[in-house]
Amino acid sequence: MNFEDLIAKVKTCGKQKLAVAAAEDDAVLEAVDAAHKQGIADAILVGDEAAIRKIAAELNIDLSDYEIINEPDKVQASLKAVKLAHDGVANMYMKGLLDTKTFLKSVLDKEVGLRTGNTLSHVAVFEVKGIEQLLFLTDVAFMTYPTLEDKVHIIENTVAVAHACGVECPKVAPLAAVEVVNPKMPCTVDADELRKMNAEGKITGCVVDGPLSMDIAIDPEAAHHKGAQDRPAAGHADILLFPDIQAGNLDVMESVPAAFTKTFKTDKKVQAYSEAGSVIQTFTIPSSLDHFKNDEEGQLRRQAISMALNRKQLIDKVLNGNATAATEFTSPKTPGYSDSLKGADNLKFNASKAKELWAKADAISKYDGQLTFSYNADGGAKPLYDAVVNQLKNNLGIDAATNPIPTFQEFRDAVTNRQMKGAFRTGWQPDYPSAENYLWQLYSTAAADGNGSNDGDYKSPAFDDLCKQAAAASSTDDANKLYQQAEEILLNDLPAIPLYYSNASGVASLNVKSGYAFDWQNLPTYTEMSKK
Repeated sequence: MNFEDLIAKVKTCGKQKLAVAAAEDDAVLEAVDAAHKQGIADAILVGDEAAIRKIAAELNIDLSDYEIINEPDKVQASLKAVKLAHDGVANMYMKGLLDTKTFLKSVLDKEVGLRTGNTLSHVAVFEVKGIEQLLFLTDVAFMTYPTLEDKVHIIENTVAVAHACGVECPKVAPLAAVEVVNPKMPCTVDADELRKMNAEGKITGCVVDGPLSMDIAIDPEAAHHKGAQDRPAAGHADILLFPDIQAGNLDVMESVPAAFTKTFKTDKKVQAYSEAGSVIQTFTIPSSLDHFKNDEEGQLRRQAISMALNRKQLIDKVLNGNATAATEFTSPKTPGYSDSLKGADNLKFNASKAKELWAKADAISKYDGQLTFSYNADGGAKPLYDAVVNQLKNNLGIDAATNPIPTFQEFRDAVTNRQMKGAFRTGWQPDYPSAENYLWQLYSTAAADGNGSNDGDYKSPAFDDLCKQAAAASSTDDANKLYQQAEEILLNDLPAIPLYYSNASGVASLNVKSGYAFDWQNLPTYTEMSKK
């Protein structure tokens, strides 16, 4: 279900009446007017009438269909608006330009409020680009530090909302920073207890699966990379249950919504962060593919393709500058990282050199085929691979085309079953901060042929040997030097073509005065931060 589906469902319920407290706000009036025009709701506007009319005039909103109750005092406006709902004059009570404290106080007023005896909680419903389902976030506004019992009630309230929105059996993800139960982290203990209560039938109408980190809860690829794809809610959670109000508030945001990726760096109201993170994005050409094997011809063609890609242009034009051009196979967040390894020039844009290398490969064995680039169409990769294909056509003069595969599951099945007949999208997020986690896991012979994450089945005894030596090294420095030598083999052979490091991006409020940065897990360094 998407937002349009939800609007269509709401329209079948008949037009409702809103009572809006402190309606003198442009965003509120725009929302109210949109609901009116779509036949969803009419509104009684309670607040400073002069200010309401001024804002409406600026927004070209016709107020002739609205009842306005003039009450400039915000506390009194909240009480008058909530009384309309209490008395049945309105079906719903809506918060306008009110602080949350005043709004809640009016809701809980003994005389005119909306007390029911049940736990009061907050639900926010989001449609996020790249995520197929609606997301129900709770509770990020009302319940400050909910107990286990409170969380049960919050889930019940939110499940009722999800059911009303047409989600028959919502998947609930009690969130935590990790996916395993840790007695020292109470939120993980609560999450596991909620899961058990759901399994025992004490929480019904949904599936509860926790603890889960947010990335695993909503991103199928993250779930796959972390080996959590078999968890009931992994990658497809409908309801995100935050452990406390601080986890859902905005002193610090761990990521930037897609709608703001173009503008957040220049927003003077926040502190922006966007630096190379630990996630590397690549594409892989199977080593079994004719003309692209790990021999002289194949190495020349892979190097040519890599040099024909203008990574800076891809990042600036397609990714809004929120990535960093790859210089090797680990990441800038990884100990031992270097941007000056032998062979790093193979990752730099050089169209003339690329054509020269391709011609040398053709002299060995002429290639007239079409090189396809496969990706999962449900993950937002289309603009990038459209651009990759266009660059290869323009800069290298070869026949290249995209091959979108409908879903991530179908895409991964094709990779696992070795059905790819061209290049395909790949990437990696480390489980721990070491070059070993990138190199051995992705490119060792031991991980090839379906035995691990070496999806291109690359095999190099020299590379394997260096990684084994590094694993047995007596110091981290010695190990990193050996891993760098192993990387230099990869930079020559290019079993995968490194494109960019996904930036760790987020924003902090201006109240955060120091320590705002991101660690190797692409999470803010909360313990280092302080507020004004």
